[in-house]
Amino acid sequence: MRFIKIISLSIQVQISLYLFVVSIDRGFTNTSSAGFSSLFESGLKSLIENFEWESREPINREQVLPEYDFIVVGAGSAGSVVASRLSEIKNWQVLLIEAGQHAIHLMDIPLAAPFWQFSTINWKYTGNLII
Repeated sequence: MRFIKIISLSIQVQISLYLFVVSIDRGFTNTSSAGFSSLFESGLKSLIENFEWESREPINREQVLPEYDFIVVGAGSAGSVVASRLSEIKNWQVLLIEAGQHAIHLMDIPLAAPFWQFSTINWKYTGNLII
C-alpha cells in the first residue's frame, strides 16, 4: 500500500510541475486561460486524491463494540445530529450506520450530477422522474 501512495504522490507532483511549466511557457495572461488551467489542475488533483483514498487500508472492524445503547440508522443531517447529541452522554455507546458505498470525490462537482442520476450511487432514485 505504501508503494501505491508514493507512486500517486509522485504522479501528483509531476502533473503539478507540468501544468506550472506549461502555464509559464504559454504566458497565460488571459484570465479565462489561466482559469481553465487552474480548473484542469484541480480536477486532476481531485482524481488523484480519489485514487489515493481508494488505496487506503479499510476501517478497523475490531473497534466495533458487541453492544450499543443506541443504533441510529441513516447518516443524513438528522441522523448525524441525533447520534451526535446522544453521544454527548459519556456512558452511552452510539452507533451511526449508513448503507451504500463510499462517496466518490467527483460527486461534489455540481455539473457532474446528471452522470450520477439513476445509477447505483443514488440508489436509482426515480422520485422526480417524468414518465
